[in-house]
Amino acid sequence: MKALLLDLDDTLLDYSGGVDECWAGACGAVEHGVDHAALIEALAEARRSFWSDPERNRRERVDMLGAWRKIVEAALRRCGGRQHHWPRTEAQHG
Repeated sequence: MKALLLDLDDTLLDYSGGVDECWAGACGAVEHGVDHAALIEALAEARRSFWSDPERNRRERVDMLGAWRKIVEAALRRCGGRQHHWPRTEAQHG
């Protein structure tokens, strides 16, 4: 028997579970010059805002490193943290 399973809404595999813990761990791993709790909250809001736009969602999904960079930059701006000059991702070079 052959079968093809499609999981379009995270019902079979949970790709979005633990996302808050992952962002919190990443924030704890670097010096960012802002209150840790404030940055975590700003990241959650920046993620919601970033991915809520259907057109941006479609466009940015092809360069996740770039999307994460933009989310972090937005969160740092909200918290008054240091802005970084991020290296360009492979998709941005193309």
